[in-house]
Amino acid sequence: MTPWVVAVGVALTLPSLSAGLYLDDYVLWATASGASALRDLFPRPLDMFAFIDGDPGRTRRMMDRGILPWWTFEDARLAFWRPATSLTHWLDFTLWPHRPALMHLHSVAWFAALLAVVTLTYRRVIGRTWVAGAAALFYATNGANALGVAWIASRSVLLATLCGTLCLWAHDRWRRSGWSPGRYWSPIFLALGLACAEAAVATLAYLFAHALFLDGDTRRRRLRALLPCVAVCAGWLLLYQRLGYGLFAVSPMFVNPADEPFLFVRRFVEHGPLLLLSQWVGLSADSYAGLTGSARGLAWLGALLALTAIALALAPLLRRDAVARFWCLGHVLALVPLAAAPLSARYTSFVGLGAMALLATFVCGLLDRDHWLPSTRVPRLAASALAGVLVAFHVSLSPAELARISARFSDATAVVERSAPGLAPDAGSPSQRVVVVTAPRDLFVVVGLLMRAARNEPIGAHTIALTYTGGPVQVSRVDAQTLVVVPKAAQEFLFAPRGLRLGQTIRLTGMAVQVGALSRDGRPLEARVRFDVPLEDPSLKWLRWSADNAYVPFTPPAIGETVVIR
Repeated sequence: MTPWVVAVGVALTLPSLSAGLYLDDYVLWATASGASALRDLFPRPLDMFAFIDGDPGRTRRMMDRGILPWWTFEDARLAFWRPATSLTHWLDFTLWPHRPALMHLHSVAWFAALLAVVTLTYRRVIGRTWVAGAAALFYATNGANALGVAWIASRSVLLATLCGTLCLWAHDRWRRSGWSPGRYWSPIFLALGLACAEAAVATLAYLFAHALFLDGDTRRRRLRALLPCVAVCAGWLLLYQRLGYGLFAVSPMFVNPADEPFLFVRRFVEHGPLLLLSQWVGLSADSYAGLTGSARGLAWLGALLALTAIALALAPLLRRDAVARFWCLGHVLALVPLAAAPLSARYTSFVGLGAMALLATFVCGLLDRDHWLPSTRVPRLAASALAGVLVAFHVSLSPAELARISARFSDATAVVERSAPGLAPDAGSPSQRVVVVTAPRDLFVVVGLLMRAARNEPIGAHTIALTYTGGPVQVSRVDAQTLVVVPKAAQEFLFAPRGLRLGQTIRLTGMAVQVGALSRDGRPLEARVRFDVPLEDPSLKWLRWSADNAYVPFTPPAIGETVVIR
């Protein structure tokens, strides 16, 4: 059974070999390669996920080089401690830096290992071979897991899920079969998972559910059995914080529950139903992020209604089957940590572990006419109809989604690839400052610079993007050295500004930006930008974004004039 499950999963994700690098992958490349242009900003090749380490001096240098927006809060922190995952990426960018296909093959190999361990865990916990096989096949073909395999930078979640599942397997074998080495291997696997990604903390959700529903020992001994893994998580968290890793002032991209508890709870309420349903239907929930207004509310309400229908159908099974209750509680609790991350199905591989087991138990129980089936005809027919719909998703749309996303999951990289040459300084002017008056979003500038640096292509000594919007921008010339820039449409930020004050002046090398107006949520609506030299000085290279998705030259208006860039 295991070889077939692995073969199917690998076959559906092999198209990722042609996907190339995508956005965050260039951050990893620039860090691992020790690119000369950015070596002072990323000095530790094996600490690839410490993007913003909370050092105000380093943050200011990153702002000065265009790696961070000019309004970035100097005390912001976006630093993850993932040494084991960093090592795998370091090997990629050291051994085959210009062959992304081999990097993707590396991720597919880890996915194959995950499928093998998931299959063994299902067989052990579920017991019935054909039910475990169905669960493993659902997991292997789950389209909601596509980004976790196809995006090289998402390998951390893949590895964390692998180690977390090994932890669960060892713990169950220890507690229910008396395999004494499991008491040691379980916390070891958990520690390895936490060294891969923070997502491994979701392992505790399944361990808690295991103690509640599967462990037949006394309550005191069940709780005592959890202590080694709880101690590992506590020790990891303490070390994590002592080493300076964590999140601060980078919402709404990432949320620190200790810093912003109400936002964390709101995100859990909003994202939880969407991410949970994405696993049950095997389709990604990422498109929800692009919805606005009433469409967003309707999508959330639809997900809640669909989950309610699923819960009602599962109720008879959950009342009579302890293993089903274990999977159910485990996959719901595993959602909680995801409220700290952006809405994306790539983080849900651990949620899928329980969802696919529960789905297979439900569907196979209907086919086997298990004892938990409703005794009356209408509920039984309704449950069968729902099972048919879910299976239809998982045998048709979900595998197709997995293969499609694996092959090409975004056009954003192609746009950055085409536009990045425009960020180069003029020939013979390595000390030039590149001034981008308009860019569609911050990632286009940041990733463009990192892409060029990783390839050892020249970038400006200093770069600044004044606005991040695809809408109109009003540019007024005050004097020989000063512009006032007013975006007329919403700006696209990965994380919202924090601590900006009206009239505040942010000084960078050779220039200063004064905040002229702020929105209610603290976003800059007007910036007064003054350079140390006249705007026509050759040390400044002026660019704007064009309708052709490229940077094109921009000529500052004459003194007293105003232009609108559309």
